[in-house]
Amino acid sequence: MKLVIGFITYEENTAKYLPYFLPSLIEQNFKDYKIVVADNSNEISNKNSYYISKNYKDVEIIWSKGNVGFAKANNIVIRHAKELGAKYVLFLNPDMILEPTAIEKLVKALDCDNKLGAVCSRVYKWDFKNNTKTKIIDTFGIKEISALRFKDVGQGEEDTGQYDKEDIIGPSGAVAMYRLSALEKVKLAPPKNLPLLTKERAGVRSGSRGEVFFDELMFMYEEDCDLAYRLKLAGYTSRCVSEAIIYHDRSASAKRMSNLASCL
Repeated sequence: MKLVIGFITYEENTAKYLPYFLPSLIEQNFKDYKIVVADNSNEISNKNSYYISKNYKDVEIIWSKGNVGFAKANNIVIRHAKELGAKYVLFLNPDMILEPTAIEKLVKALDCDNKLGAVCSRVYKWDFKNNTKTKIIDTFGIKEISALRFKDVGQGEEDTGQYDKEDIIGPSGAVAMYRLSALEKVKLAPPKNLPLLTKERAGVRSGSRGEVFFDELMFMYEEDCDLAYRLKLAGYTSRCVSEAIIYHDRSASAKRMSNLASCL
């Protein structure tokens, strides 16, 4: 198996998207993958697990025993991908639909360039309410605009090709395919001396069950920026694969203007 595809489900927030999202995964041209769900719902039996178990029996569901956050849930998927012997791991938000060749083109990009630690697709706005695809940019990846400050490339703009050659520091967490060997080189050790953190916060990471790749001190947001920065420091590059197209309903999300320094 070459690829593990992971996504997070949480209560009714994600359940409504699954009848659109999962068919677009199953219909991909690329077939050498395993789908693993980290279910952050509060109860093991919920609308997400019911729908997936009934309609997609090959999809593996790992219940997180509650809402453990994005970083910790993603780490669960990464550790499982390593156990399965995968080469790459792809994280997607479930409020998406994918063009049939999207994953194939992301995998090809990583296959062709060993210096790439991560890739993303072009991500456009999907009007879920009207089930309409647009050319409004959701994200073409993360750009570092100054020291430890990041933004999503082109977010909210109509795509006219203005970002075709834009450099990125890493993929947005909405769509991110990583080389597992690269993640292995930038994984985090449990903290020892963290004077800027309270013991309670430090315990989030040190209490993790297994290896840590996304920083679990970041419960939600900025964990993708942090990982992108560590991959950059390790000598890896990232790229937006312009031929790969995915659509995202980010109706509840604000425009990103991240300051990672505020998290330190």
